[in-house]
Amino acid sequence: MNETHRGLTLQLADFRAPRDPAADCDVLIVFLTKNLRSAEDFPAFQRTIANISGEGRTIIVTQDADMSGIFVDAKFIAWPRDARIVPDRVIHELVNDIVRLGPRRPHPYPSFQVEPAMLKKLAEFPLSTRTATNLRQQNIFYVGDLVQHTEAEILRIPNFGRKSLKEVKAMLADLNLRLGMDLIDWPPADFERFELQFETARKVALLEQSHGGATFEPTDDHFTMIVEKDQDDLTAALKPMTRQMQSALREKALAFAGLAARLDNQPGWTGIVRSASTLADLLDRPPEDIPDILGFLYPTALELGSFVELDEQLSAGSASYAAPLDPEMRRPLRDLVRSFAPWLRAFPSIRDADDEASRFLVKIAELKPVTDVVQSARAHDLLAERDLHLFEQLKAASARGSFQGEKAAGRAKRSASNLVIGVAAFAGSIFTGAVASDYSTTSPLIHKVGQFLVHTEVAISALIADLPADLQFAIADFVKEIGDNTQLPPSGRPLEPIGSQGISTDRSRIRRRD
Repeated sequence: MNETHRGLTLQLADFRAPRDPAADCDVLIVFLTKNLRSAEDFPAFQRTIANISGEGRTIIVTQDADMSGIFVDAKFIAWPRDARIVPDRVIHELVNDIVRLGPRRPHPYPSFQVEPAMLKKLAEFPLSTRTATNLRQQNIFYVGDLVQHTEAEILRIPNFGRKSLKEVKAMLADLNLRLGMDLIDWPPADFERFELQFETARKVALLEQSHGGATFEPTDDHFTMIVEKDQDDLTAALKPMTRQMQSALREKALAFAGLAARLDNQPGWTGIVRSASTLADLLDRPPEDIPDILGFLYPTALELGSFVELDEQLSAGSASYAAPLDPEMRRPLRDLVRSFAPWLRAFPSIRDADDEASRFLVKIAELKPVTDVVQSARAHDLLAERDLHLFEQLKAASARGSFQGEKAAGRAKRSASNLVIGVAAFAGSIFTGAVASDYSTTSPLIHKVGQFLVHTEVAISALIADLPADLQFAIADFVKEIGDNTQLPPSGRPLEPIGSQGISTDRSRIRRRD
């Protein structure tokens, strides 16, 4: 197929992958000549490419590097010379790159027939009062309203000068948009529903996690616990007394771990050696690195404290299969906890966390939603093993003791809530277009997050039941919207990108349409 507009040529090549149901995809290679965007009938080119590509995969080959922000659904290749004379080897490399990705997977978030950026209100952007007022008087309220106007049309608005035009163009450039775009079906027929979806996602994207629990952020293909080094914590870590106590505490932890080896298989005391060994490992680092692992030290402190409380309950005659500690075991455990607790609270961020935990006590019976959410996060590979271990520590500590156990349960619940908030905010930012569209379709984390939210809807609703009503509504409504609109891959289908498929390098397999 060839189309010529004012001397500019669009050529289309089609590659059809092997008819394997798991890997079937059409690769459409579009060659665009330089300066195509300046043609008067450029919108016709856009529509032609959109109609041709359909559900397949498209490669755009052109000298105009700025087109990457226009053909957002295509794989974009900037070719330094005339796009019509690209060598065969380059064509085959492009095809291989596309086929290697396999068929396009269902997007894990609600289907959106409108580019999310078009639904953004101009009132949300830092435009000058004069510019914003002039646009509003012309009934231009949304980005979608604005981009359809050309520069000439904008300049014809009364009192709208070059300075305002420059301001508007800079704002659109930040969104990879421009004036003079030809939008199909704007505004959409179901505009109010789209706007409501967008507003819900935007609110969720702005949610902040609570300081009463561990906080999480997306890193590569997992969510990881955030470690924020506080300057006051660093100052505390470098004090001579704190440094000396760190070394002494490590020795106490190692000594107790050796003594407690025989306890580990006794009812009620499983995990006590691991807890002491974890403490020794965490303390085995330079003092200036201690602020980096305070988030792991605090759960360990709660866990060790819960063993002391368990011993006190058993010694007081509490009915249990477990036996109280012998005096030779009780003394080193209490000595370790008595030394560790005040040393740890020398760090300001730990004092804040402990104060918050003391105000947010939770019974072990209230932890089922936490367990369900964490199990789902494990099943969907959302958390690294080290962070999953943190939840296991807190859950184990909550099953023992009273005050320390309830503090551990409270922190576990706050941490799980923070994970849900972090995941929902991440999903909301993708949905509203705050993250690059390439990332939203290729990152394994995106698809894991979508499946996690859909499969965990009931547990999430139970977990967030004690959050403020507005937060509950925003999260629950967004998760439900995803569940109602998402096509999930069949069970057993891998979440990772599908492996490469073998293809023929025979040039005859690539044919140009005339």
